[in-house]
Amino acid sequence: MLKYFERFQKERSKKEKKDTAKKVAAGLTAGVAVGTTAGVLLAPKSGKETREDISNKATETLEKSKETLSEKAQKISDMKEEAKEKLSSKANEISEKKEEAKDKLSGKANEISETKEEAKEKIEEIVDDTIETIQEKSETLKNKKM
Repeated sequence: MLKYFERFQKERSKKEKKDTAKKVAAGLTAGVAVGTTAGVLLAPKSGKETREDISNKATETLEKSKETLSEKAQKISDMKEEAKEKLSSKANEISEKKEEAKDKLSGKANEISETKEEAKEKIEEIVDDTIETIQEKSETLKNKKM
């Protein structure tokens, strides 16, 4: 159980690092977009050329953003599926171990019950033998007194 928690903490730490990397990538993308837009706006071109450049860059940026978003959505979906599989596997493993422990305990309980019955029978046999011996000795003593 401790190993599971340690593994969980490591996975959480990895996730936090990935989240940080994603934020850095998003900031970098935004910076590139702003820089590109500023470069286009400040370039010595005619208004028509500038508008075309802005339109082309906007379309290009939109396509890249859609592609990135689609990739990230797929990664999230894959991670979700992987987590489901791991949880399902762990749940099955725990269930199997629970059944094994239950079977072992049941077996031990049966052994204890059988041992108890055997001990009870031996004690009853010893008590019966002792009573019989006492009765025989008592009869012998009575016969000697007479």
